[in-house]
Amino acid sequence: PVVLDSHFMLAGANVPSILTLRSVFAHLDPLRDILAASLEGWQPPQVVMIGQESSGKSSILERLAMMPLFPRGDDITTRLPIHVHLRNAESSLPPTLEVVDTATNTTVRGPYVVPAISGHLDVSQQMDEILREEQRGLHGVSSTRRIVLHIENRHVPSIDLVDLPGIVAAGENSAGTKALAEEHIRLHDKHSIYLLTCPAASGPNVSVALDMVIRQGLQART
Repeated sequence: PVVLDSHFMLAGANVPSILTLRSVFAHLDPLRDILAASLEGWQPPQVVMIGQESSGKSSILERLAMMPLFPRGDDITTRLPIHVHLRNAESSLPPTLEVVDTATNTTVRGPYVVPAISGHLDVSQQMDEILREEQRGLHGVSSTRRIVLHIENRHVPSIDLVDLPGIVAAGENSAGTKALAEEHIRLHDKHSIYLLTCPAASGPNVSVALDMVIRQGLQART
């Protein structure tokens, strides 16, 4: 099957830094649980998206992943954290999607192997189905589950990307979205760099996401 090769926006197979990280992650990934237990919570580096709803977080994440990933539609609002695990590998494998329990780090739905016969469209469709199933009956955002997409391809770097639910400035979901972002920062701060998105129609000075970055002291890594 076609596994997204023709849908990447740039090829990184011969970039020295990507090839170096490939070797590092090939050794560390199988030992993730052991390292976390023996090295006081060791985690791989991750890029975390922070922003308000509809501020372009998903679009930026797709540019980093070098492929379209997420479903499109006015009725789609992401209320679960989405982790994208990119791994540079000699050969491409079909993407897999799973839902993971945050507390136990165990898979509670999936993993689903995405055939990718139609490239990124299959990933987007499967992501849409999982989001709708997980968010059915959910009030606010989920702090107990996350969606994880695994991609192994010779064109991507080895890195983890995290898309947190958009921060809501006011209303019933405001406290929940802020608390989820703050908890993620607390647990993963030492291993993360941050990308902040602001709506184009408003200035950064009124961004609740920027306010969080400042309050958490993340300016040097944002």
